[in-house]
Amino acid sequence: MDNLPYIIFNGTSSLDFDVIVANQSKYESPSNDMEQIEVMGRDGVLLSDNDRMNPVKRPFPFSIRVPQDSEETIVLREERMSSWLGVKGFKDLELSWDKEYIYKAAVIEGFDVTETTRKFGKGVINFLMHPIKYNKGGQSFVDVPNGETLFNPNNKNAQPTFILKGTGNVTVTVGSQKLVLRNVTNGITIDMEKKNVTYLNQSQYDRMYSDFIYLSPGNNTITWDNDDFTLRVKPNWGVRI
Repeated sequence: MDNLPYIIFNGTSSLDFDVIVANQSKYESPSNDMEQIEVMGRDGVLLSDNDRMNPVKRPFPFSIRVPQDSEETIVLREERMSSWLGVKGFKDLELSWDKEYIYKAAVIEGFDVTETTRKFGKGVINFLMHPIKYNKGGQSFVDVPNGETLFNPNNKNAQPTFILKGTGNVTVTVGSQKLVLRNVTNGITIDMEKKNVTYLNQSQYDRMYSDFIYLSPGNNTITWDNDDFTLRVKPNWGVRI
């Protein structure tokens, strides 16, 4: 079974249900979120870029083959699968044929299992997929000394999470970008991807006096102007799915 294609969703493997997922080679790619604007007297349309990508739906056909010595039937397996897949929101999704990356996915519609026999069935899981997949090596926090260089291995800007510990004012510089923070007390967390600024789950937007920043492809040297602060970074290296 371990050599067959499978998925791990929200920490649970499809193999736990004897579910084999088809590895399809053709998928819809995410599109840019563009607004079409019609102008009176002008041919065609103007395009307004919302600077984001849309999520995509991706079907994952699967088959279930319950071992003959198991007391479970296909119906019971379907019930257990419903509990597994029925969680709300985006969760981590791993594909056995793309092991270097973590996807973000949600199941937003039900699924049916066609029961061929009491021990065999097939169906389709439809995932709503976040348009970015993330390098596993960039999903952990690392301590970053002042002046350290982080290397983005991909050709897409990464939206990291910064955890700063310290009190007072500090400006973090990455290349030509500056993250300006004022009146920080004890620490602050800036999630560039989710556009959240918090400390102990409390909003800290009023401490931020600049735009969010990113880690561009290649080398990114990170410095800050107040040595009373320390920095931890989760890089979130990612590419378009």
